[in-house]
Amino acid sequence: MVFIFHSPREFYTFSLGIKVFSMIIAAFIFYYGLKAYKLTKDKKYLYFGLGFLSLLGAFIILGLTLIIHTGALLFFNFNLAQYKDLINVYHLIYLVDIILVLFAYMIFIITFLKIQRKDVVLMLLLFIVALAFPSYYWSYTYFNLVSIGLLGFVIYYQGGIYLHRKSINQFLVLLAFIFLAISHVFAMLIQIPGYSTLFYMLQYITQLFAFMSLLGLLGKIYLTVKKK
Repeated sequence: MVFIFHSPREFYTFSLGIKVFSMIIAAFIFYYGLKAYKLTKDKKYLYFGLGFLSLLGAFIILGLTLIIHTGALLFFNFNLAQYKDLINVYHLIYLVDIILVLFAYMIFIITFLKIQRKDVVLMLLLFIVALAFPSYYWSYTYFNLVSIGLLGFVIYYQGGIYLHRKSINQFLVLLAFIFLAISHVFAMLIQIPGYSTLFYMLQYITQLFAFMSLLGLLGKIYLTVKKK
């Protein structure tokens, strides 16, 4: 399944624009994560930044592929079905994207659950690789279900912290991961006949809201710490 291009043709340009904007935001989150780590020496910001570096890698791979495909489709009326070799390349891109996304989500779990044992961390990362291959071979729905499950751990943990502290920072983190999980729900609903366009747009919009929430949080933390 080449899920990258299951979007309606008229929304290729829309998805490309959102992808590019998401890349920029992910890059800023990575940047602010490193800056916050250097100022506070708190490793959670470093790991958080590395998680978004992994997501950024996934976005760059998909974004460049989408740019090439969109140009070929819109300007040269390119028909992917006629080129079986290229389909295999897109499948490989799909697998790399899955690994990078699931890797990022597992880093978030390790960070927020404060898992420090190196053997446990290594086991969890190997577990992600094991999950990536069934996600690739079985279905796009399976990948989204796995993603929702991983994000669910973060949401549950952050929800408990927010109910205890009720700070704006905790709210922004909780909101961001809820939006990320919802984006995967919309990604699964794209397959519903007659509603693919609606859910396709909602998938990218909710993902963008998630990134903007996290960017606002890290920017706020960085400026606050810098003033001290």
